[in-house]
Amino acid sequence: MSFDYNKQQLKFEAVVTEGKWFSVGFGTKMYERDKNVDMIIFSATGGGSIVDAYSTSYRPPSTDSESHLVDQSITVENGIYRFVCFRDLDTGDDEDHAFTLD
Repeated sequence: MSFDYNKQQLKFEAVVTEGKWFSVGFGTKMYERDKNVDMIIFSATGGGSIVDAYSTSYRPPSTDSESHLVDQSITVENGIYRFVCFRDLDTGDDEDHAFTLD
């Protein structure tokens, strides 16, 4: 994760081997077993996928009703998936974690 000063957005990058997945979660209550946590899930199967998700309890997260992940790209080479996507610091969505720079 980094901040792209040209786009004024967060940039998320992940590299995942075929058949696997990687997820990152943001929130203040992650110690309570994934309760009310904003997530991004990178799945390295088929053509690959990037999912904006939200977890309210210790169970699989739900896909957000509106994805705020933009400029998504997925490249696959020799079973290695490279994911890139961008998101605003604050999307205004209650299910998205609001970030601040300091």
